[in-house]
Amino acid sequence: MNIKNWDSSKAGQILSWLVLFLAIGLGRVRADTVPDFETSAPDPIIAKGNGVEIKQSEFDQAVGPMQFEYLVRGLTLPGYFSGAVMNNLIEYDLLLEKANDGDRTKGSLAAMNDDVTNHINECGSLDQYNQLLDSLGITESDVLAIDKKADIAQAALIRLLGISISDTDAQRYYHDNPAEFRYPDGSLVEFTNIEAGIKHHLEDEQVIKLRPGFLRRLKDHEQIHILNPDLLFAYNEFQLSQSGVAPHAPAIVLPDPVVKSISFSVDHFQSGDGVIEHGVLTLQADGTAHWSAIVCTYRQNSSQVWQVSWDILDKDGVKLFSLPGQSGPRMYSGSNPGTLMFHWDVDLKFDAGAFDRIKHMTLHGSC
Repeated sequence: MNIKNWDSSKAGQILSWLVLFLAIGLGRVRADTVPDFETSAPDPIIAKGNGVEIKQSEFDQAVGPMQFEYLVRGLTLPGYFSGAVMNNLIEYDLLLEKANDGDRTKGSLAAMNDDVTNHINECGSLDQYNQLLDSLGITESDVLAIDKKADIAQAALIRLLGISISDTDAQRYYHDNPAEFRYPDGSLVEFTNIEAGIKHHLEDEQVIKLRPGFLRRLKDHEQIHILNPDLLFAYNEFQLSQSGVAPHAPAIVLPDPVVKSISFSVDHFQSGDGVIEHGVLTLQADGTAHWSAIVCTYRQNSSQVWQVSWDILDKDGVKLFSLPGQSGPRMYSGSNPGTLMFHWDVDLKFDAGAFDRIKHMTLHGSC
């Protein structure tokens, strides 16, 4: 009687929050030659809010296992499938942020004890189960990782909704619905054999009733924004599919498109007595760029200045263009070398026609 419906108990739940702490503890190292600092494009953030930050890699890792959850039940992937994936990840992250130790224990046990057996039964055999995994290029561990998130999020949701099913509730349901608990020969199943299943069923009924409004308020409170326009459109289509709005409903109004950008980070790059901490070069699809950094020097008695330039490369390492060299702010160390920090901000421009081929950046710098 374990009703784990993907669209109700698993299809929407989550959270993850990322904290960046900049610690400066620089040991003095002199460099007679200045190596180039090479970096690749980071993992872009595709959804964020007060309690959510979802990166592209997290979305990519979830697609295969969530496809499995549809296909294992004989369902066809809907056109808004990517929106359903995004919805699930957002809700998982929001609820996992609020999960306590009891929720984690309950959800982890549920994932271990139920899901593999359920999936094999749904596929019809162990061979068919393995064939479906192979066809999607995923492993059992990939599926269990998503199942664990879903089950912990479900446990947190039940607690947050204040759902508590008593022994009396279970007995009442058992006595009021005798037809559901009979063997093929007509004899009645013992209540003690199915009490846990009845409680689980009644919990799910309450979750289905209370979940939509609770999660809608939670998303609004955390001000969730999807930064990828295509995913936002699919996400809105998924929401319409859940609300029962007819397919010919008015067109969804999207917000102003987000300007695409790519950023490269430079952390702890040193030349001579100068250090760059937390440097970021951001290039936007409209041909504008911005460099920001926190810089410092170990030298006390004379001003120090960074000189940097940037080479922008494609996926094969071929240079697309260079950004003109720039001079940083004048720096001195004060009485505590390496602790007096200076901010550096520069606006730049480049040929926007090369934007879609940008993959790597090389920083050339000296101080």
